[in-house]
Amino acid sequence: MKKPLITVVSTSLNSDRYIRKAIESVLIQTYPNLEYLVIDGGSQDETLEILKSYGSKITWVSEKDQGVYDALNKGFRMARGEVLTWLDSDNFYASNSVIEGVAQQFFQDEKLDIVVADTETRFSDGRKSAFNIPPVDLSFEMLLNQGNKLVPEGVFFKKALFKKTGGFNVKYKLLADYELWLKMFSLKPKFKKLDFVTGVFNIRRDALLRKDPFLAWRETYLIGVTYRWSWLKRLHFHLRYFIERLRFFLALVWKKIINKK
Repeated sequence: MKKPLITVVSTSLNSDRYIRKAIESVLIQTYPNLEYLVIDGGSQDETLEILKSYGSKITWVSEKDQGVYDALNKGFRMARGEVLTWLDSDNFYASNSVIEGVAQQFFQDEKLDIVVADTETRFSDGRKSAFNIPPVDLSFEMLLNQGNKLVPEGVFFKKALFKKTGGFNVKYKLLADYELWLKMFSLKPKFKKLDFVTGVFNIRRDALLRKDPFLAWRETYLIGVTYRWSWLKRLHFHLRYFIERLRFFLALVWKKIINKK
């Protein structure tokens, strides 16, 4: 088997503050059989000028879409690679040998469907970095009952598997990737866990999660119901959700009291 063509897709929308670092982390990869696509949602800042500055080194399109998951569906349809992954425009690869290390796994085992790896999470508020280390015994049941354990920059999968899932469900604004993992692992794919960090995931102050702190809760519940959580799991979720809403409310009240003093 020849070394597989790997396609990396990035999405962007008004990303001029950080997209260059993402692009550079892809272009410095030592793996030669690599395709890089950037799907832009119609940026109005300097993002398009940055994309143009790379000439033929990257392939990109810019047009309005229905959000990041719609853009990813578009990018993966365009992709020529046998293996797919995506890199958010505000994140970057941890080293120049990431794709080489992943490609080697697919080269050695033609039946491999998914490779998962560790990622580093960095916070814009100054908190210490955290590392996401997926378990070696990942399964559909584990993902459904214990929640999302995967970060996109640490997941690489066959295009054939992606097609079987039907792609991203664009009704989800935050957790369509989690739902994609559930669809993939419900098909009992052959996967391998790597013990090195592939990507750095940045949590920014203007992230969608912070604009709507309960969006992840609502989408988690909708996904859980869709994939048939047990009644006990649903009850447990409702209790946790109530406690979190109460904690959030009390924090707001306390903040108002402090501000009045």
